[in-house]
Amino acid sequence: MSVIFVLPDFKSDNLRLQPWLTFYRVAKEMQAQGQTVAVITDVVNDGPVDGIEVIGVCSLRSSGRSQILAMLEEKQATTVFVPVTPLSLMTCSWYKDLSRYKAYAFMSYAFYNTKEMSRAWPYLTPASRKSFGKHLLIPRLLWRSRLTRHFSGVISQSVTTQQRMVGLGVEASYVHYIPPGTDSELWNSETKQADDRAEGSILYLGSPYAIRGFELLLDAMALIDNEAIKLRVLARGATGERREELLQDLASRGLAGKVIIEGGWLDVERLKDEIQAARAVALPFVLVPSELPVTVYEAIASGTPVIGTRIDGLPSAVGKAGVLVDVGDEKALQEAIERVVLDTSYRQQLEQHCKAQGAALPSWRQVAEQWSELS
Repeated sequence: MSVIFVLPDFKSDNLRLQPWLTFYRVAKEMQAQGQTVAVITDVVNDGPVDGIEVIGVCSLRSSGRSQILAMLEEKQATTVFVPVTPLSLMTCSWYKDLSRYKAYAFMSYAFYNTKEMSRAWPYLTPASRKSFGKHLLIPRLLWRSRLTRHFSGVISQSVTTQQRMVGLGVEASYVHYIPPGTDSELWNSETKQADDRAEGSILYLGSPYAIRGFELLLDAMALIDNEAIKLRVLARGATGERREELLQDLASRGLAGKVIIEGGWLDVERLKDEIQAARAVALPFVLVPSELPVTVYEAIASGTPVIGTRIDGLPSAVGKAGVLVDVGDEKALQEAIERVVLDTSYRQQLEQHCKAQGAALPSWRQVAEQWSELS
């Protein structure tokens, strides 16, 4: 059996981010099970990526159709996995050629509706408005028709997207809910230990962008009149000039000293220490670009509650292991932060739910086995 993943921008720098993380970990586990695996992508890599064969093509759009199909033929593909969006379903002409394979559409986009987009609109940059807005222009009947005609099934990482697909007329048996995996031994809350740098703090992880709720979180922190409550920001990629811009913004908001910024990437062990020492991990997304951030599972597995928003797959993923607020409601976010930090009994209840839910999270091997069963 030859399994081919076709996805854009697959390279080493992206392997810790969604959706590349899922494809990478599933591919590695499939290889370990003895399957032949390769990735077709639209960027140049100098050889394999961590042992995974990578094949570069000029484009994953219609202009790259002949190359993509030639590679699938050359590799004698039996199963193909492709991340899709409403726009790609309408514009990628080579999707129709996938009917000769067992081809599965991976829901890398949450298929947001007009109401959700309207609520998120004030927090989006012009580029994001253009990007997300294009998807709204695709009639549901058309993308649903192409989805079911060209693919053997759909993989969703969240219950929300699974239910949404069914609600829009896609057969329930056609939509396979397979969540991301976790490295349970790494994030195990039994090894939880204190870290003075993060003790008593709320932790924000990821790029400091408005679409991820970063601006909303700062607004909430400005409402908190308690100097004991701190926000630690592990701002991915925010080094040098960008970090200075963030510090100046904090000063202008009166948050200097109340919000601590650390830029760059952290190694996994340090990241684990930060998550476990925090009172909660804040994931106040306005929109979730890749359906479900694995950070929510890493935090829960670490025994640390999540403060999130009612958007995309976050409600079903967080469950009882955290607290959810409406998108754009900085007052509710403020109150959630204060309660988690200051109400010890409440926080301990959430931590107990983290322990129960964390124990039930699947490993990447189990996730890969579910993907393999579709083959």
